[in-house]
Amino acid sequence: MSEKIQYLQFALLLSVICIGCIVLSGCGDDILTPPKSADSMSSVQGNSDPQVHQDASRQDSNAPAREPSALYAGWDNPQDILVFTGRQFGYVEPCGCTGLERQKGGLARRDSFIRGLQEQQGWNVVSVDTGNQVRRFGRQPELKFNLTSELLKKMGYQAVGLGPEDLKLPAGELFAVAAVDDNNESMFVSSNVAILDREFTRRFQFIGTDHHKIAVVSVIQDDWLKSLFSDDLIVEDVEEALKIVAADEMFRQASLKILVVHGTFDYVRNLAKAHTEYDLLVCAGAPGEPAYELEEVKGGSTKVLKVGEKSMYASVVGVFDHGNAKPGLKYQRVPLDASYSDSTEVLAIFKQYQEALQRAGFEGLGIQSEDHPSGYRFVGSKACAECHQDEFEVWENSPHAHATQSLIAPHGRAEIPRQFDPECLSCHSTGWRPQKYVPYESGFMSLTETLKLQGNGCENCHGPGSEHVRREQEPSSTYDSLNELRSFVHRSLEDAKTSCFECHDLDNSPDFHQNGAFEEYWNKIKH
Repeated sequence: MSEKIQYLQFALLLSVICIGCIVLSGCGDDILTPPKSADSMSSVQGNSDPQVHQDASRQDSNAPAREPSALYAGWDNPQDILVFTGRQFGYVEPCGCTGLERQKGGLARRDSFIRGLQEQQGWNVVSVDTGNQVRRFGRQPELKFNLTSELLKKMGYQAVGLGPEDLKLPAGELFAVAAVDDNNESMFVSSNVAILDREFTRRFQFIGTDHHKIAVVSVIQDDWLKSLFSDDLIVEDVEEALKIVAADEMFRQASLKILVVHGTFDYVRNLAKAHTEYDLLVCAGAPGEPAYELEEVKGGSTKVLKVGEKSMYASVVGVFDHGNAKPGLKYQRVPLDASYSDSTEVLAIFKQYQEALQRAGFEGLGIQSEDHPSGYRFVGSKACAECHQDEFEVWENSPHAHATQSLIAPHGRAEIPRQFDPECLSCHSTGWRPQKYVPYESGFMSLTETLKLQGNGCENCHGPGSEHVRREQEPSSTYDSLNELRSFVHRSLEDAKTSCFECHDLDNSPDFHQNGAFEEYWNKIKH
């Protein structure tokens, strides 16, 4: 058989395999895979072509977004603009440690973004936040929840969901902020969970514009509520809660119905298929960036969008007139990057927040120091210099040595010092648990009390050095005892990399996670 015939047979076999793969890939799911071209980044409800789905959950949330050349291309005369944000998880602002221009998100940028839609575009904006403003317990998250609520109200948000992380805060704090007031007003909504009394927690928000009556409903997936151990919360089954909402006469009058869901993507898709009365479902429980297009459940007209991580993006939905048919929807995801200036009003409130942290102090914030697992104490980097002068000079001339000072005069937003903020000190001083925001017993407390522990010092990587220093200075120390402590403070390059990632995470140091970045940074502090 000639080589030419063999080649043709092989090519034919490959073609058959490829066709089979294409056919099989279209089965077993109600959501198809979208193209990623710029032309596909706006989707219109009512289009006869099947809508598509892009799973962005594995993407780096700080990676440069592949945005179209112009935002809102073809958006002529929208009747209303819906802006969806959420899953802030305490990230009220990008920290700026590696440069604000490299980071996304923040309430100061979000305020400027929304004002731009209103003032520059001249659009009528309806802003909806899905909730989960905070992610942990304690007085500082409570202050952040209050701060965020105040700013969302100033920005004109008309509906704000309560996420499962929000509901872990003390009921009294939540009720004071989220309950319907004496004027029967509250921007918060939670359909299947109420705080203290069902009467004071809205099941849905009804928003009237010149063109539409919009109903915003918010639920939390049933099995996600198992972690909420509080007698102060009134919890209902999702389906039962949605039935109560559906029976409400005002809800029935809505021309645009939106369901915010704190749940998995699969759970949201199943709800979309079961509740076709909704025009749009907003997934507030899936990780990763927002997709580039709205999803459409096969066989229906209901759309699905995902809000993404830590409010780094705004999901913008334009509502357009389609005559007597349902309103048409176009979608654009927008990264809240440095192209949006900081709102001076928001920065002023941020400054007040930092001042509140200073007044409260660690004790007022409920922060209690912990013993280090080794039982040793932190002694400061200068203690290391007695034997490791060359290594100390490398550290002294690195940004690590000036980490605490950079909180006093930050690289960006210098008018807001942050040296009293535990979430900043945990990586900008010595002797803290970076991901827990608590100091060890002998860790940094303040510039007046523990000046020797300012900066991100040697011991953050090598461990507290008290016993190592004592043994080295003790003439009677045996070789075995010295070697034991030397082994304790020794770190392999892989150990160092693990320690680095505790502070240089995706949120604070996105560049640090690129291929080869650790090696590049290590060469700057190699010792």
